[in-house]
Amino acid sequence: MFLETKCPDFSDTRKIIEGVRNSDFLVSDDKCVHRLVGLKYDSQTMPEPVVTVICVRCQMSFAKRAAFSMGKRVYNDSAFSAMIFRNYRVGQAIMERDYTAVSKVYVDYLLSVDKTW
Repeated sequence: MFLETKCPDFSDTRKIIEGVRNSDFLVSDDKCVHRLVGLKYDSQTMPEPVVTVICVRCQMSFAKRAAFSMGKRVYNDSAFSAMIFRNYRVGQAIMERDYTAVSKVYVDYLLSVDKTW
């Protein structure tokens, strides 16, 4: 028996665009087809990183086009994107138990942006 899962209503694409725009970078599964999550962190104004966008398979094409048109970096890490997807909602701050995983992704992001390190 085939179980059909409905895609969330994303007729308001502004939420995806806003989430992508507010993200420092995005992380997808390794094939970049199942899920995409975004994170934002400003050490001056935020105590911990916040999830800015979560997209599922049926939203991926639009979200990737938005990301690339804004010059956002998309990293592929299936385990990380799955962890964020399963445990967080948009706007939720990263919990202390996940700081190590998030910090590793942020280090990769910072090293790719600032080549003077």
